[in-house]
Amino acid sequence: MARLDQTALLALPDPDAYGSALGQSLFADPTLAQFVGEALAVVRASGQLLRVRLDLDPAPAALAEIAWERLYGPVGA
Repeated sequence: MARLDQTALLALPDPDAYGSALGQSLFADPTLAQFVGEALAVVRASGQLLRVRLDLDPAPAALAEIAWERLYGPVGA
């Protein structure tokens, strides 16, 4: 389960810092981070791209304020 400090996140003016903080919150679980990293390695090795769909159930209206497109996911070690 991801824990987001939405107030702190929305206060970040730098897009890179925002994306990194969002990714760190979302992929804090080492098992999930490892799974995504391994999936990314497999698709990169085959010259493909990895598309991820985030499904929030239920999706609170407050989460609509988050710029999910800025998300930095776990890559590499």
